[in-house]
Amino acid sequence: MDNNIFHAVPLAPNQPNKAEVIQALSASLADHLQLELPVIQEALLARERLGGTVLTAGIATPHATVDRDTPVYVAISCLPQPILTWRDMDDNPIHLLITFVVPENVSPTAPAVIKLKQFFRCLAQGAFVEMLSQSDTETAALALITHKLEEI
Repeated sequence: MDNNIFHAVPLAPNQPNKAEVIQALSASLADHLQLELPVIQEALLARERLGGTVLTAGIATPHATVDRDTPVYVAISCLPQPILTWRDMDDNPIHLLITFVVPENVSPTAPAVIKLKQFFRCLAQGAFVEMLSQSDTETAALALITHKLEEI
């Protein structure tokens, strides 16, 4: 089993709004995780209805729990153009997605969950978030995340 929970998930350009980005993201995640499209799309949308999932520096963190046997999965997507109608906490347009998919039945002591918790702590560091937001490709973002987690 692959212990790497972080994956580059490029999205096609020109999704002009949040709804279309979530739709494209859902389709890509359904393919990567071998889930039915409605399962992942509804899980992401249900979480979004509870409240925004944005940070600062143009980063959004859509996330979902699914009632399927799937690995913990973190998708990194650099949008070719910022979504002007989807704003972060500082009113910057969203241009980087860090999407988390976690199965409902995963153990809190599973290695993937521990790695995810370490990453959450990194996202609490403003300097790291700012550097991450400067990534213009998924590969660059993944390299920065990998390096940061190796420091822990």
